Amino acid sequence: FLLGGGVKGNQVIGRSSDVGMAPQPVDLQTGRPDPEGEVVRPEHVLQALFNEVGIGEEPDLRVPGLPALMRA
Repeated sequence: FLLGGGVKGNQVIGRSSDVGMAPQPVDLQTGRPDPEGEVVRPEHVLQALFNEVGIGEEPDLRVPGLPALMRA
């Protein structure tokens, strides 16, 4: 769960498998399942929050943000 002024609410980002509950790759732009996407990790969420408050494009996390998480 995540909340705040810039967070896009009422959505689910990502999914897990039917067997073993393994995380499945998603498109980071939309948050929808995508076999060519990436598995969402805590670093993606933190990077999105850093970007929202204006802390650089990729500060030391070396991952893209998660635009699907934030309001446009």
